[in-house]
Amino acid sequence: SYTADRNNNVNNFKLILLDSLLQETIFVPKCSVAVETMSCTRSSENEIETAEPDRPSPPSPPASSAQRSEDLTLAGYSDSNSATEQPDSDDQKIKVSETAESEVRDISTTRPASEDKEIPLITSTDSPALDAQARRPSLAKLCWRLLYDMMLLCVILSTVLGVVHNSNQQIVRGSPKPRPFLHGVRVRDYYQGNVFQAFRDAGQFENSVLMFYAPWDRESMQARAVLVELANFFSQTDIMVAAVNCWHPTSDCAKEFGSKTSSTQFPVFIFYPALLKGIQYRGLVRSDHLISWVQHCRYPLTPLLDINHFHSLLSTHPSLLVGYTPHTTTTSLDPNHLPLLTAANNLLESYPDSTLSVAVTSDPAIARTLHLHPTHPVRLFTWNSTHIYPNKTLDSAKLHVWAIRHHTAPTSWLKLPGRKSLVLQRLLGSHSLLVFTNNNMLYTNTVNTVVREVSTRYKDCNKTQQAQELVSRLQAGHAKECEVVRDSCVRQGPTYCQLKSFSSQSNGGPACRLSTWHNVTDSCHLAGESGGEVGDEDVQLLLEEVKAEKRNRNKFENINSWVGDEGHGDSDDLTGENNSVDIISGLSCTDNRSLSIYTVDSGSGGYESLVDALGISKSHDPRLVIVSPLEEAVIEVKSEVQDFRKSLEDLIVSWHRGDVIGHPGLRSSERGSKLRHGTDSTCDSLDSSVSCVKEVTRDTFNRDVLASSSSTVLFYTSSFCSHCTAVSHVFHSVSRLMGGITGIQFRMVDATRNDLPWQFTALAYPTVLIFPQHRKENSRVFPTYKELNTTNLLAFIVSNLSPDVRLKLALKSCDSVCLAKVRLSATDILANLERLARRRSIMGRRGVRLQQQLKYAKTVLYVVTAWAASPDHELPQVSDRYFSAIIDSFVENSQARGRVGRGR
Repeated sequence: SYTADRNNNVNNFKLILLDSLLQETIFVPKCSVAVETMSCTRSSENEIETAEPDRPSPPSPPASSAQRSEDLTLAGYSDSNSATEQPDSDDQKIKVSETAESEVRDISTTRPASEDKEIPLITSTDSPALDAQARRPSLAKLCWRLLYDMMLLCVILSTVLGVVHNSNQQIVRGSPKPRPFLHGVRVRDYYQGNVFQAFRDAGQFENSVLMFYAPWDRESMQARAVLVELANFFSQTDIMVAAVNCWHPTSDCAKEFGSKTSSTQFPVFIFYPALLKGIQYRGLVRSDHLISWVQHCRYPLTPLLDINHFHSLLSTHPSLLVGYTPHTTTTSLDPNHLPLLTAANNLLESYPDSTLSVAVTSDPAIARTLHLHPTHPVRLFTWNSTHIYPNKTLDSAKLHVWAIRHHTAPTSWLKLPGRKSLVLQRLLGSHSLLVFTNNNMLYTNTVNTVVREVSTRYKDCNKTQQAQELVSRLQAGHAKECEVVRDSCVRQGPTYCQLKSFSSQSNGGPACRLSTWHNVTDSCHLAGESGGEVGDEDVQLLLEEVKAEKRNRNKFENINSWVGDEGHGDSDDLTGENNSVDIISGLSCTDNRSLSIYTVDSGSGGYESLVDALGISKSHDPRLVIVSPLEEAVIEVKSEVQDFRKSLEDLIVSWHRGDVIGHPGLRSSERGSKLRHGTDSTCDSLDSSVSCVKEVTRDTFNRDVLASSSSTVLFYTSSFCSHCTAVSHVFHSVSRLMGGITGIQFRMVDATRNDLPWQFTALAYPTVLIFPQHRKENSRVFPTYKELNTTNLLAFIVSNLSPDVRLKLALKSCDSVCLAKVRLSATDILANLERLARRRSIMGRRGVRLQQQLKYAKTVLYVVTAWAASPDHELPQVSDRYFSAIIDSFVENSQARGRVGRGR
């Protein structure tokens, strides 16, 4: 019994060991193995559940039977501290033991003999647990995968939305890379639009002039030469001259001023002083005008030296704004100095020709003479009146508006915006006298002096003393004019200069005292260059700048017309005792009509287009023209250069008496000097590969457009319109597509040089009008809300064509494959119709319909066959009755179908 009990205990112990081994190998608990101590600690239930039981564990190295039994013993020993899980029944125990014994037997039989050696004790459960822990993704990897999936989803959604929204958008080619606009000159070119870098560079100079341009703009291209001349003129002064590309979409200039430059007319010139805001130039883009404007911008305030200096300025400028600054010293400025300086800059923006100038004085004697005192520090002196600024404290904006509101002048230079507007109509009024002459702003214009003097007497209705004194000064100045020869020059040589304050403590007077003034016409060398004592370095620098500017001024030709004054050498004849014989004085108020007098710059770069529009012959001598928009009449009078004042006075007096009568007809464009229009012989002599569109004029408009038997597509263009150049390519493309089709013609007209009837006048450029065939009164304009491209223009023209012309266009658009298909289809239809007609006789309405269908099919087959047989695939030269037959048969067929449908 003892032996049996012992054997049973041994068997039970083996079963327990096998059961432990089975649990260790199948359920794979997570254990921590220490080879040195040979201990294994069982993991918790939660760690066992998180393991991956379905992953196959890597095979462990085989061990010997002794080693395996030792492992089993140790395994049983390691689980002896815990409650061993035993099978519920004996059958389960036997099954488990048999399975374990078979596995041990299989392992022992398959173990190679070469591996019967000592190996470290490793529990079979360690490798799967460690592998599962190593393959578990970390939190960072999970977050990265989630972020990657979200980014991929966003990319897919954005791509889908972009395709959906841009499916109907036209593909536009990206703008090319910006290229340098000026090469190898003194002008700094910021062609990439780095406007902030330009501002930083401008901070290193005293003043700067920036031109904002668009590289494709015609006016900007022409302004390059003007900017180069400006830079050369001020090359020895502390002025930075630069050009900035403000059109490139990705540039800083376009981003900063994009909303401001969307409707801006390029180029834009802005003068930036050292401390105040910029001043925009609004005059003619010409070198002499721009140089004169920059000179005034550098020194906008003119210090009054004495009362004679005041009268000299009043004779030069039509209006003079004088400010009193008594607290100006060598170390401080008067509080009113900054508002006066800002107002002067604003006035230079409104009047670029310095029509309204600003002067200051700190001398109490001059202020007392001009009735200036601290409570009323500003006065405006015009040609016939004086205005007092009402406030003691000056505000630059209010002072600017107040000066413009009270500024008056008997005559002025004509200033137009340079684009289509109604400014000229408002300026001309009912009757105007235009004096056309050349004008160089760097020289004295004697024509303008005489016009100012005569206009002052003509508008002086009240015989004011101020106007009479101005007339006397203008006449005296014209008599003493020294610039008689065009290439003459004036030189002045200072002998001693010293900085001094314009206040009562400095005894007044100029900073530079001159020993003699030299007025010569035989030499252009500056006096005083080699001599003269200067007591201040800053004054010396200013004198060198003045000398350099005078030298550079002599490089510009004096194109101003010189007029004499024969018979009026004594100015007292008109303003003194014989004033009663001055019949022109106050003449504008004695009649119920008067003339607005303007001086017009007709030189190169001026308003020479106005000369062509009026049909006036160009000349270097001044031209007198009276324009009466109310009467639609023009009067041109040739003036005498030697006695220009008398010619001007006689014209004004004769017009008031009614002795001169204007006549229309000077608007014809054929009298213009710059008209270039194509003729029939010109286009016919060109190669067929060259697109030539004939131009019409005012005189040929009725014959070529209104009286023509064809539909006419008329393209309104202009010589100064940049967009017209781009659209002309579209117009020429459509003209070539529809070329060779009788019944339609394409024409062009320069609307700025041709005064068409008012009902056919275009309000914008470019504009396309179509005059349908036999319906000229039903002309139509291309819609302004549509883009003027080839597709839209072709659809617009086709929709307004007559049916026969539209049929010709459809047949011409058909290629060889299209012709074959049409001929095949027409042959089948004709065969079916003939078969139907032979099989049974059809009478009545159905018979008439069958005959119409036969006629239509035969006509189409004939035209298509004749066209396909021609070697050059041109439309057959047949009578229009064939095309009319197709149209008529098609219309009759459609009407017959409609009647049958209504009958059913």
